Amino acid sequence: MEQPQDSLGCEKYVDELASLLERSFGTVAPIPVERPPTALYLVGTGALGGALDAVTAWLSPRVRLPIVRLRGHEFVHFPSTALVLGVSFAGDTPETGAHLRRAAASGATVVLLAARGPMVDEVIQRGGRVIPLDGAAPGPRWAYLQTVLSSLSACSSLLEPIEAASLDLQIHNGIERLRVRYQAETQDLDKIARQIDRTLILTLGSGPLGVVAAERLAAQIEENAKTLALSLGYPGIAYSTVAGFGQCGDLTRQVFTAIEVVVSAEAPEDAIRRKVFAEMLDELVAHRITLEATGSGELDQFMDLVGLSDRISLALARHVGIDPGPVPAIVEMKQAVARG
Repeated sequence: MEQPQDSLGCEKYVDELASLLERSFGTVAPIPVERPPTALYLVGTGALGGALDAVTAWLSPRVRLPIVRLRGHEFVHFPSTALVLGVSFAGDTPETGAHLRRAAASGATVVLLAARGPMVDEVIQRGGRVIPLDGAAPGPRWAYLQTVLSSLSACSSLLEPIEAASLDLQIHNGIERLRVRYQAETQDLDKIARQIDRTLILTLGSGPLGVVAAERLAAQIEENAKTLALSLGYPGIAYSTVAGFGQCGDLTRQVFTAIEVVVSAEAPEDAIRRKVFAEMLDELVAHRITLEATGSGELDQFMDLVGLSDRISLALARHVGIDPGPVPAIVEMKQAVARG
């Protein structure tokens, strides 16, 4: 069968991503902190908003200040003592721009991660700092890991020295694991794609970064293979979703494939819940696939899962004959909003 077109070169970009991250790692200087900020605000939506969810999950237990994650139109009175970090690949996300303008007007320290766009000049004019993202990426979603690593590097000045050293080590280890994942056997990935086939997907995550990894996998499958994927996380699954299969088992067994991502950092209670639900799922879905992270730290395990997710989503796109590059539905939505 003829291979579907990869018009934006997503496969090639994924092949080279580990080297790109290696080159860019260390070029992002920590944000100078004369006095520790009273709060850290992380602002972003869409694909790169998901990257900030990962930053939040990793930083939260390691910094001694509140972290506020802003995803939409929330109205916030930013204190002048806040550090506000936003991300917008094309520099034109209206929600992010509104937050950063209010933050700058309040006197807060503002940092923007972007590849281009009007927001770049605006932040610089208002005295903020811009951290460049790779403008050659085939789309915003491919700048995901660069956003995670650049954001953590920029915020490393908020960490204790031992945690900053751990961050540095985990990033190095994670890049090496990406190299391994991106050289994974095509046969293994094709087998997973054949299992998924034309079914819809439930991605299941446990632990703060495991939940984010499941969300990333779902997003990549949706954008690359144009296949509906729903992300679920523990403990919420155990309190509601588990009951929802009660009358629907015969239907869900034909419609859904479940993919669970497993990391070492999860609550013992959630490990038990995951095992019980896995046994139920064997009777409730077409297939159940388990992706286990490798690595010694939370961050490099997360990077490992992101690498595997990228490959699976591209393998599924090939299997169903879809160009993973353009996403017309998202483009149409953005154009409609821009027209007002």
